[in-house]
Amino acid sequence: MIETLNTYPEADLNPLGNFGNNIPSFLMPILKNDVVKKSILNFEKKKVRNSELRTCKGIENCLLISNKEIKYLHDNYQISNVQSIKPIIDSETYFRDNSYNHSTFIFLGNLSIAHNSVSLIKFLQLNIKKIIEHNLKVKIIGKNANEELSLFVQKYKDNIILTG
Repeated sequence: MIETLNTYPEADLNPLGNFGNNIPSFLMPILKNDVVKKSILNFEKKKVRNSELRTCKGIENCLLISNKEIKYLHDNYQISNVQSIKPIIDSETYFRDNSYNHSTFIFLGNLSIAHNSVSLIKFLQLNIKKIIEHNLKVKIIGKNANEELSLFVQKYKDNIILTG
């Protein structure tokens, strides 16, 4: 999310996600400040990293899919009890029908979660011309849409449906 804030400073990113419901409304404007957002996200990043490291150190054998993450843990934290497993599903065994004209695509997720909201808005902004060109529908199923997404949906209501 810090990278997203740096790349897209205009993004209305709420670093608290669902926890924001527990914050008194008079404190919410403070969260609009980029320094405060990045401080909260850096604090969370440190807490998550420490929790993941404790887990790796406290369990005899850990399994991850990503060899890159395993190498990172080994190189940076000398953790050697993490092993790689391959995904069970072989993606090459499935045929994907790419004739998507006139199709409906569904996004399902809580829109108060920062990465859901920011990613969805960015995706729609970058792809709206193709969505219209191919007569596609995007159905968004998720609560707590922000004003930016709601206004964008209103502008393209023939192609984007927000159900809440």
